[in-house]
Amino acid sequence: MIHVLLNLITADPALLGDSIGYMESEVRPAVESQQGSLGTSLLANPELGVAILESFWASGDALRDSETMAAPSRREAAQRARAKVTIERYQVPVFEQEAFSDAGVGVRLTRMDVQPSAAMDVPLSAVEDAIATFGDTAVPWLAETDGFCSALLFVDWASGHSIAQTVWRDPQALAATRNAAGGDPGRYRNGGQLCDPLRRRVPAGVQFRADGLTGLLARGTERRCTGGSATLRNSDEC
Repeated sequence: MIHVLLNLITADPALLGDSIGYMESEVRPAVESQQGSLGTSLLANPELGVAILESFWASGDALRDSETMAAPSRREAAQRARAKVTIERYQVPVFEQEAFSDAGVGVRLTRMDVQPSAAMDVPLSAVEDAIATFGDTAVPWLAETDGFCSALLFVDWASGHSIAQTVWRDPQALAATRNAAGGDPGRYRNGGQLCDPLRRRVPAGVQFRADGLTGLLARGTERRCTGGSATLRNSDEC
C-alpha cells in the first residue's frame, strides 16, 4: 500500500515564501532521490501562513528511512520561516485519478476522523467502513463534478485519523466546490462517527495551491485504487 508523510509548516505569512522556496529547490529533490519515493507535492496557503510538503512512498520502511534523511532539511525550512513543523504519517487506501494534475491546481484537505461511539479504541471495522463509504459513494460523486482531477484518502489505521484530499483543475474550480470537500460519510454502519475536525492540526476544508507536483499526482501519471477491504489494506497494489 502507498504511504504518505505530511510535513505541515505553520509560519508568519510574510516569512513563508522563503521556506517554500527552500523546500522547492533543496528538500524536494533530496526526498525524491531516495529509494522507494513515489513523488511529492508542495501545497501552500500563503494567506494562512501554511504549507504542506507531502511525500509518497512505496512502503512504510521507505517512509521511515526518509524521515532520518530529511530531518536537517526540515529544521532548516522551519528556521527560515521561524515556523513550527509537525509530521503526520498515513497509508493511502483510496486513490482515484480522473485527470492529470500540474502546478497551480487547487487542493482541498478535509479531516474525516473516525471515532467509536461507545469505546476508547477505534475498531478496524469502523475505519474500513469509512474507507468504503468514501471510495464507493463520495469519490464517484466527486468524479462527476466539473474540474475534478483526483481524490485521495489518507488513513491512520490505529487512531482512525484520516484526511480526504481532493485536487481540482485550478483554484477557480476548487472555489466552486465548497460543498464537495470530500463527501460526508456521516454515521457509519458499525456506530463510528466523524469527530470534530478542528481538534486536529489541519483544519477542515482548508484550500491550498499546489506549487509543484511530481510522481503520483503529476501530469503523465494515471492510477486508480479504490476500496475499503482488509485485502486492499494489506496489498501492494495500492
